[in-house]
Formats: sequence, C-alpha cells, structure tokens
Amino acid sequence: MHRAIAAGIFAVCLLLCAPTAWGALVINEILTNVPNGGDNGNEYVEISGNASESLSNVWLLVIDDDGAANGTILNAVNIGALSATVGTNGLLLVEDAASVSWSPAQNGATTRVVSNFAPDIPNIATCFALVTSFT
Repeated sequence: MHRAIAAGIFAVCLLLCAPTAWGALVINEILTNVPNGGDNGNEYVEISGNASESLSNVWLLVIDDDGAANGTILNAVNIGALSATVGTNGLLLVEDAASVSWSPAQNGATTRVVSNFAPDIPNIATCFALVTSFT
C-alpha cells in the first residue's frame, strides 16, 4: 500500500515538473571564434525547439565568465522581438550580421534573425542562457 502511494506521489511530481512548451527551447550550437578571419559578422547562436514554437518574451543572454567582468551580462538579445516563432524545421539562427553567406546554405525552413552582438562574443569563457521575463 505504501509503495503504491509513493509511486502515485512520484508520478504526480513528474507531471508537475514536466517541461512546458517553452522548456523545449535549447541552445543547440554556438560559433564565436571563427577560424581564419574576424569574428565580427560571423558569429551565431543556433536554438532548437518545437517547429513554429512561439518565442514571445524569450531572451538570449551572453554572460562574461572570465576575469574582472565575471558575471557581467555582455549581450541581452530579445529574441521574441526579432522573431515570432522557431522555424518550421525546429531551428532558429541568431546571427551577428545579415550579410553572411553560409556554406552550405542554411535550410530555408530555419528562422534567421540578426542581432549585432556588441561587444562581439568573447572567444574565452562565456556563458549563454535562454530566459523569459528579463528586465
């Protein structure tokens, strides 16, 4: 009897802690230190989520994780203001410049947005976070 009650409580806890639709968003890939060239205009953060998932009130934070500026937010990108949804293939690319010509070309179903990372994303210890309700 006690095991059944414990199993029931555990199942309820799992349901209450299940990820929300927003919880499906994850940072999938980051390019900050571009080989054979300058970083300016060539950096990006790729985010994956559910196809056409809403980005309302979602922010990407770039946080310094090295030296005297440790913990300082370097960039706060309001992704929700740049795009309404993740691409139909479940990907969003936050680029440093619209002029970048990717090789191979990006999938047309990927949502692409531009945010000039200023300052550029450091090539050293850096933390990235997806948050909501950032002020």
